[in-house]
Amino acid sequence: MKKILPVILTTVLSFGSFTAVQAGGVQCPTVQAIQSKKVTEVLEYLPGLFMAMEEDEYGTKQDWRFNLGPVSAKNKREVLRKANREIAELSGPIRSTSEGGDILCVYRTGNPANSAIATPADDE
Repeated sequence: MKKILPVILTTVLSFGSFTAVQAGGVQCPTVQAIQSKKVTEVLEYLPGLFMAMEEDEYGTKQDWRFNLGPVSAKNKREVLRKANREIAELSGPIRSTSEGGDILCVYRTGNPANSAIATPADDE
């Protein structure tokens, strides 16, 4: 599920403020926390189409999985370069909920074709 969810969510529309959102005892990672950590992992889900990922607590009380994509690139190094450049333009988060009730923290990227989300890392 952890690798399928980012692919499904690439069409999520994102918007919001620069502050962390808290509801139901869960606090989304701040943009600043994500920007300081960046992304270091890459998943290729179609030839030349990738998802950039990172897992961290991001200064909250739980582990999160941050995903950004889809990123079109020739190789994983190019994916990381493009994704980390795009993270510099993040804004948000807003809280959103999937149909199954899963927690999603959605962020706006500088590229409207991409989505950026954080999900609790234990949601698999």
